[in-house]
Amino acid sequence: MKKIGYGKGYQYAHDTEDGLVVQEHLPDKLAGKRFYQPTERGFEAIIHDRLSKWRKILQQRAQQQRKKIKKPG
Repeated sequence: MKKIGYGKGYQYAHDTEDGLVVQEHLPDKLAGKRFYQPTERGFEAIIHDRLSKWRKILQQRAQQQRKKIKKPG
């Protein structure tokens, strides 16, 4: 499988310090779609805050990656 390129470009999140990588795992039709939106009540408020924090981090990293790609040379 490796010889034919299977898994090429895959980033293993557990190899990073914070466990977050900018990488899409869903088909293009579903990319970016949210399947769960926690409320801001009870324990879900903690989940809501955590997901918001992760999304901000991933957005910043995606922007940084786009900037790197645009730089010539």
